[in-house]
Amino acid sequence: KLPFDPVKDLAPIAMIGTGPNAISTNPSQPIASIKDLVAAAKAKPGAVNYASSGVGGFNHFGGELFKIAAGVDMTHVPYKGGGPAMIDLMSGHVPVLFSTLIQVLPHARSGKLRVIGTGGQKRSPALPNVPTVIEAGVPGYEVTIWWGFLGPTALPPKLIAALNDVTASILKEGETVKRLAAEAAEPAFGTPAEFGKLIQNDIGKWVKVARDAKMQPH
Repeated sequence: KLPFDPVKDLAPIAMIGTGPNAISTNPSQPIASIKDLVAAAKAKPGAVNYASSGVGGFNHFGGELFKIAAGVDMTHVPYKGGGPAMIDLMSGHVPVLFSTLIQVLPHARSGKLRVIGTGGQKRSPALPNVPTVIEAGVPGYEVTIWWGFLGPTALPPKLIAALNDVTASILKEGETVKRLAAEAAEPAFGTPAEFGKLIQNDIGKWVKVARDAKMQPH
């Protein structure tokens, strides 16, 4: 229950960037691919636990959408933050972690954990050898986080357009691209209207996932 309506009370100005989620496993465990994960979950429904940073967060939604898209049953293990969840994955206490890519990227590169799939429409430049979940055989799985600017609906349209233009110019600068890449993200361009449509589509998408998965806030 928010004290505002995110669609009616906020004016989209400009997107900044997008980044996929990541599905990771412990390298010492047998789940080495999305195919392995689906097979394990189907072999023993509910027996495979997956960790996330907490109930109702981006990573919880990513896990529940995977269950729906792959037609499997897994048990959600919410942690009080992404750090504790990742520690338990690396120590072998939980077999699977749903997280943002930036969170696991350093440990994936060092070999402490294995990223088996990412949630973008295309592979992430940060881990080009890791397939998307769609590539790996789970159609309809797209889980990306985005950043952007919004303001009050009273903002004049000319000001919104000017701010959008300035943001687009900054996003084309090499230093901005490098900074976003360091966060496992890519620049995102679009008009305020396109940004608004994305927000409305995302709300509809995730409301449906929450209802289908019977997610409850704690």
